Amino acid sequence: MKKILLVLAMVAVASLMAHATNYQYSYEDTAHNDYCDGININTFEFGSSTTNSYVDGYHDYVTNCGFSANQPTLGFKFSLSALNGDWFRGGGVELSDIVGAPSGCVAVYVASLHPTGNTGRWELYEDCNANGGGWFVLNFGYLAQGLATSQQHQGPVRLSSGMTK
Repeated sequence: MKKILLVLAMVAVASLMAHATNYQYSYEDTAHNDYCDGININTFEFGSSTTNSYVDGYHDYVTNCGFSANQPTLGFKFSLSALNGDWFRGGGVELSDIVGAPSGCVAVYVASLHPTGNTGRWELYEDCNANGGGWFVLNFGYLAQGLATSQQHQGPVRLSSGMTK
């Protein structure tokens, strides 16, 4: 009986891993100037429904920003209509980030999946209203394939949240 349960558990884990996909992007502003931070995203589909698609990963602050740790992120796949007027539009992911946590704010990144070259878009929303409803756009720009290398970052170290180090 234990062997059967072990085999079933291994099959379940293998099936989840078969539906996992990894994406790595670096953030750029609207003029394609690099920020030091990037994002590593894993998508998971539970079952056969694409509505059950969740994402996790980390906001990369170590590779080029010089911080001592990366920030874990969690979220889900979603789509945003081009009719709403936002910079980001279409299918992508929404990821929570505690970039504003020390100030009591909630920050959410939305990002395209599968950008070609640096045509994918991202947008950072922040809400500092404890009751919700105070969302505003903090920053936005393009995504480039892969995490940026240190050679791409010349000049001051800038984060996609708009802060400098």
